[in-house]
Amino acid sequence: MLRKSFVVLLTMFLFALVACTSVDDATFDHYAEEAEQVILMLNDGEYGEVVNLFADELKTELDEAGLRQIEPLIAESGAFESIKKVNVDKTEEISTKEEIFVTVTQVVYENNNRTFTISFNDQDELVGLYVK
Repeated sequence: MLRKSFVVLLTMFLFALVACTSVDDATFDHYAEEAEQVILMLNDGEYGEVVNLFADELKTELDEAGLRQIEPLIAESGAFESIKKVNVDKTEEISTKEEIFVTVTQVVYENNNRTFTISFNDQDELVGLYVK
């Protein structure tokens, strides 16, 4: 079920996007910080707070109980150590022409490293979340 939820989210997000472009430094800093906050909330088990950041479309696909399914994945990773690398790109949702900011963040944990792909619309709402 966990894998299905996140595959649905990732697929829903990816089918609607066109090519990514780079962003300026201020935009990079803003969305890198937003992504880091989401990652820290997930590490702290603050799933309800993360769901509060979801855009309405994402809320219909994934609720707090569904999001909690990543808890074992994060737990098996061990203690959070650091953020290793962040990339931020801008793309456009095909049907609405809405700007989407895609962050890919490599996170170092005690036992396993994880990659978080977190996407935001231009109102800073979370529109995509994938953890590998």
